[in-house]
Amino acid sequence: MRKFLLPLLLALSSLPAFAQWQAVSNPVPINSPLIRAQLDAIDSQTAWFTNYSPSTTQFSRTIDGGQTWQNVGLALPSGASYTSNTLEAVDAQHAWAIMSRTSTSTANSTLELYSTADGGATWVLRKLPAVTNPTGMLHFFSLTEGVVLDRVSGALYRTTDGGISWQLQSTTPVLSAGQFLLSMREASGVLWANVYNVQVQPVAFWASTDRGLTWRSQSIPVAPSGVVFRDAQHALLPTPQGGMLSSTDGGLTWQNATAPPFRLGPLTPIPGTRAYIAGAEHWIGIASDKGSAVTYDDGQTWTILESTNSYQTIQFTAPDAGWHLRASFAAPTTWYEYEGIGRYVGNPLANRAANTSALQLEVFPNPSASGSFTLQLPTAAGRVNNVRVFDTLGRTVYHASALPADQRLDLSQQLKGLYSLEVQTDAGLLRSKVLIE
Repeated sequence: MRKFLLPLLLALSSLPAFAQWQAVSNPVPINSPLIRAQLDAIDSQTAWFTNYSPSTTQFSRTIDGGQTWQNVGLALPSGASYTSNTLEAVDAQHAWAIMSRTSTSTANSTLELYSTADGGATWVLRKLPAVTNPTGMLHFFSLTEGVVLDRVSGALYRTTDGGISWQLQSTTPVLSAGQFLLSMREASGVLWANVYNVQVQPVAFWASTDRGLTWRSQSIPVAPSGVVFRDAQHALLPTPQGGMLSSTDGGLTWQNATAPPFRLGPLTPIPGTRAYIAGAEHWIGIASDKGSAVTYDDGQTWTILESTNSYQTIQFTAPDAGWHLRASFAAPTTWYEYEGIGRYVGNPLANRAANTSALQLEVFPNPSASGSFTLQLPTAAGRVNNVRVFDTLGRTVYHASALPADQRLDLSQQLKGLYSLEVQTDAGLLRSKVLIE
């Protein structure tokens, strides 16, 4: 068990247990084994859950903040056993699931992709590229556009029709011998996956700011877990000694930061803010701290939220919309024991950070007959790191790493219609709708 020595700069303000988190009803019984369990949060009221325990795959969904859970499992063919591999949901109605199908007659296993457009009432078998164990490597940006990464080869496949068809993309970096990918995630316009070596240590990451169309590969110091971005420039990296490093240049360089005062489990950014939230990992039979904490200054200081829980997953979709999956690792087994699910009910966690909702992005003229717009950003927004425009289907129609000196946005080549504008700044992500008449 690692012991954490807290420097004097660690600012902690203790709050009563459960003051910020509210337990919800349980989709599985307490103390159930969690095998390939996933909690996929959508908003403050909606979340999906899946678990394999140990011979039945369960899919559940809540649309009332966890008061009730509905069984939305797949009606799978007979003659085979199925194990959940990956769950990916984009709203209350649309989700995708990769299942491992093992034939009862031959014991051969194959991977199958299913999708639902009616909240799990029905599922349709889709085509899945030949990928190796894509656990956690499937991500959808919209109802139509998604990517799946092969953990072993690094091959990336893209769909623009909701998984009906897939195209191999040839712009990914090259994995060295023995390396493999884990944990593809997205936050504030940056998509990334961590690269591990044969000793199962993270040694690099792949990152993309254009939905996986282009990537850069960057090495990192050896660490117990991989890098976690909050936007394209800012990231945290746990260290083997129980410390923390932070980066303000997209992972090119790292500076000393401070870890929260417990054995670190999940670490995740809070969208639209400068904050990260961390949860404690607990091993059954081993005395250790529990709790969760938030940082607003890239790991320089942490504020305790509670000191009671241990976590497998924490997800926030907004400063006031968060969910967690509580569990303890049941060594020497390979699974966690379920302790409950909860959602965040405290004050928005951006209250001590630069709240981008208070930063106004002005666009004029809007509507524009020519497709040319001028953007005016508040001084507090800082540097612009990325500019993206999406059509109503979620497809990228414009991308730039910065604004020109006159801050003009040229969409004159686009068709008339409504578009979504995203400007990633040092203070966070700013959004606006623009209309071409």
